[in-house]
Amino acid sequence: MRRVLALCLVIFVGGCCGDPPEWVDLAPVELDDGSGSFSLLQWVIDSNTDLTFEAVSDDEGMIAYTEGSSLMLQAQPGWQGLAFVTLTVFDDCGQSDATTLEVQVGDVGDDDDDDDDDDDDTVDPFVDPCGVTFVYEPQGDPSEVAVAGEFNGWASDTHLLEEQQDGTWTLFVHKDELPPGLYPYKFVEIDGAYEAWTCDPKAGLIHCEEGYKAPEDTSWTQDCTLNGDSCNSMVAVRDHDQPRLLVQDLTIDAAAGNLDLDLSFRRGCAGDDAGEYSVVLDGQEIASGSSSPELAVSQQGLAPGRHTLRVTMADNAGREVDEVFVPFWVEESDGWQRGVMYYAFIDRFVNGD
Repeated sequence: MRRVLALCLVIFVGGCCGDPPEWVDLAPVELDDGSGSFSLLQWVIDSNTDLTFEAVSDDEGMIAYTEGSSLMLQAQPGWQGLAFVTLTVFDDCGQSDATTLEVQVGDVGDDDDDDDDDDDDTVDPFVDPCGVTFVYEPQGDPSEVAVAGEFNGWASDTHLLEEQQDGTWTLFVHKDELPPGLYPYKFVEIDGAYEAWTCDPKAGLIHCEEGYKAPEDTSWTQDCTLNGDSCNSMVAVRDHDQPRLLVQDLTIDAAAGNLDLDLSFRRGCAGDDAGEYSVVLDGQEIASGSSSPELAVSQQGLAPGRHTLRVTMADNAGREVDEVFVPFWVEESDGWQRGVMYYAFIDRFVNGD
């Protein structure tokens, strides 16, 4: 029997790259109908390399993602407010740049209107971001809709949603009633004495009770029809008093060993201003002190190899932000000799003949 050995050699060649991609200064975006799409190429300084993009929103109410070179924005039903979307562009040499786009839906600013407008049905009842908004699209024609979970003893008469003009039902629950943690819940459609329970089909997390199915049963479905056999939905409530540290701009020149990072402090719902900060490069603190709302970090001429940058900050009350962690490489462009070579032995896979 003749044995054929197929050998595949792939060589990753590290050549010289041009200037890294760079974002232009972005003006805030206002979405009148809660959605929109934008060409990201119009916001990036011209480059001769192929570009890829990523988008991450800091608020669950605003969905942000990319399709090729297009940015897609979609607000959750009934949501209005201010969100910050971090945009990152990568070229085919591994160089990147990041910036933050401010996205506004609805009127979130202060105004001088009279309180008589409070009864206007067109005004969303939950512009306060310091809490959780439950949104439900009914399957039947209920007279009432409730949310029931561990936070209210699974009661169907305490947390009733309000019907909106678009047909959805919503309820804003303030942070004081929902401390940070994980909360299983379900929606309840109510028509007189009749109740129909269902999970939330848009929930990102689920929670199954012990004994939901036998351990050997590996099938899985989440049936959110009314009174269907489903697990609970689950909401993860963050600490709304915790401040945030947003990446406004990140530029890494891997060939020159340069890094420039611009950060912006955002107060938590407790309202405390920025306090102490610390910047650590490769395990060594390089800067610290009292911070203003804006913080800039710049490093030049770093040695080739892998580097890590960590930025921490707290507000005046000592509440710490989630650490900003930036791992990056400084490359030596001395040809393919320092590249990585991979050998793929095809006959070593399953059914190699």
